[in-house]
Amino acid sequence: MSVSKSTNSVLLNSGSILRALDATSHWPALLLTAASGIAFIIITAIGASLAAKMGAAWVAGLFGLLAVVALIIGLSATGFIMMDIARNTPARSITDALISSVFSLHRLLLSLLVLFVAYVVWVLVLALVLYICKIPGLGPTLFAVIFPLGIVISGVFTIFLLFSGIGIIAPSVWDGGSVMDTLARLWAIAKERFMALIILSLLLSILVAIVNMLVFGVVFSGASLITGLSASILESPLNFGMSTNLLGMLMGGSLGYGMDGSGYIIAALIGGGMLMSLAFAISGNVYLLGTSINYLQLTDGLDISAAQRQIQAKLDEARRRAEAAKNRAQELQRQQQAKRAEAKEAKPFEAASQASATGSILNCHSCSAQISADDLFCESCGTKLR
Repeated sequence: MSVSKSTNSVLLNSGSILRALDATSHWPALLLTAASGIAFIIITAIGASLAAKMGAAWVAGLFGLLAVVALIIGLSATGFIMMDIARNTPARSITDALISSVFSLHRLLLSLLVLFVAYVVWVLVLALVLYICKIPGLGPTLFAVIFPLGIVISGVFTIFLLFSGIGIIAPSVWDGGSVMDTLARLWAIAKERFMALIILSLLLSILVAIVNMLVFGVVFSGASLITGLSASILESPLNFGMSTNLLGMLMGGSLGYGMDGSGYIIAALIGGGMLMSLAFAISGNVYLLGTSINYLQLTDGLDISAAQRQIQAKLDEARRRAEAAKNRAQELQRQQQAKRAEAKEAKPFEAASQASATGSILNCHSCSAQISADDLFCESCGTKLR
């Protein structure tokens, strides 16, 4: 059994995060990320336009959902390529990455759903405890303990959720992990390398911020020059802020720039939109590759077998309780059915007793033949009367 590294050992290799800059030179992945963003904008804009024309808000919601799914698939496909680079293996093609992304989407969403459900359960537990704190006398004393404890646990849980969604779950799926493998790694890292996860994630965020400043510094400084020259030489009211507003163009062109059909304006809109998508793709891919590198460091030497056994034990216990609850419900249902059957069988006897007391005429409940109040069986069909 391998021995897990300590948090200090993990952080000693934190300098390898600079390898994330290699993402800036992988053009297929950059184009894939940029295309994912453009697809998101186009699908959203089409949905908004159709919703406005049809007067149906649900159309915009439907297209918005499709846009989100397309964006997730595209970014996850890039994640598969980045994981290959992080492992120093030949990067898969865009087609293979998209296929891997589509067929692993359910694992990614299920793992995220489990994390979300866990947070909801914690909120419900916390709410229940706070309701208990409403007890007169005991409540304020209990609240003095629950208040600081709830702050610490909720804060740690929230921070872990923010950093683990993409920092652990997504790379685990890109690494070929199943839902159980992903949850086991999540649990093991939460117990043994929580601080390492936070520190590595913050270091990556600083690196991405520096890349953003550099990339967008280049873009906007260059834009200030070319838009000024374009406006004077081409005699067209170009503005770089307008040229990057591709979504506004697609949603109707109400940009306040007099969309008079100028080819230069339309060209600036399209070219500026693609440039901005590529700029965002550069910093985005640095983040995805850095996340993959951090994940490999966090899981290196980490024994997840114990975590898998604990999770499996919890699942088995939950399954046993659910089965016990199901059996109990079925038993209660059988008891109710038996009581109704007994009540139904007792009705002829009660009716016969009442008829005997009142002297009324009785009929068999099976064949409707006339019977006496003292009869035990029907003379016509032989049905037992009581």
